[in-house]
Amino acid sequence: RDGNPEVYVMDANGGNPTNTTNNAADDDSPSWSAGGTRFVFVSKRYGGNEICVANSDGSGVVRLTNNISDDVEPCWFR
Repeated sequence: RDGNPEVYVMDANGGNPTNTTNNAADDDSPSWSAGGTRFVFVSKRYGGNEICVANSDGSGVVRLTNNISDDVEPCWFR
């Protein structure tokens, strides 16, 4: 939406988009938990591609990985 990859949530009809990650670094590739209360995503806010997890509203971001190589394509095991 603004040239900076972010994770958005919106209504089923595409209305009311809300930027949940809202960070100057690229945030992308979200995967939602089964209950929809959290999501994992790839973020460059720590330099390289790292996997983070956040609450559904984007609060409580926690970095899950810290590697010299890029981490990509996070997902939840069900």
